[in-house]
Amino acid sequence: KDKLNGIAIGDPIDGKAVILHTSTAGDRWSELDKTCSPQLAEGEAFFAASRTCLYVISNKVWMISGGKEARVFISQDFGLHWETINTNMIQGLETQGIFSICMIDQKRGMIVGGDYKNPNRKDRNIATTNDGGLNWVTISNSSPNGYRSCVDFITVDDLVVWVAVGISGCDYSIDMGNSWFPITDEGFNTVKFQKGSNKGFLVNSQGEICSMTISLKK
Repeated sequence: KDKLNGIAIGDPIDGKAVILHTSTAGDRWSELDKTCSPQLAEGEAFFAASRTCLYVISNKVWMISGGKEARVFISQDFGLHWETINTNMIQGLETQGIFSICMIDQKRGMIVGGDYKNPNRKDRNIATTNDGGLNWVTISNSSPNGYRSCVDFITVDDLVVWVAVGISGCDYSIDMGNSWFPITDEGFNTVKFQKGSNKGFLVNSQGEICSMTISLKK
């Protein structure tokens, strides 16, 4: 949220998500009362591989799940109350679901995922929202080329460029996820761009860090 206030989540205990707050820049954390936490289904949890199952803008928080269910949980008051949103992302097995969320602002955003045990499967692995996450539209005509564990965006010359990465490769989109183009079939687990620049970094399962520069042909 800011330099002092933060939020963290953990897999459910007795069906309730574990939600922690800090107001001391992470020096001390306190768990919110379980009555504040959303109820998760049996077999539903949070994927942490890319550290992007949680997203915060001001007091608004989004968190995503996978496994038995693939859902988005939204809080307008920094975790005190939650709304549960169903999605059409692939779900049902413990290896399936939503793995990453990224929001441009409090209205527009994207989720990606899939099945990490079947990384080449590419149906129902991306959805977008234009209303803050209340509704998610699954992209069916074009999608990233397989399971994707992380998504991020960067703005270059007023154009929003999305990049999604996974163990089967890396893709980009310049039209809010409606069409995707391959960058490489080299696998990565996470991606993060430096906002205000055209540079970002990707990390693979061997711990190698690769830099990426986005430029547009004129």
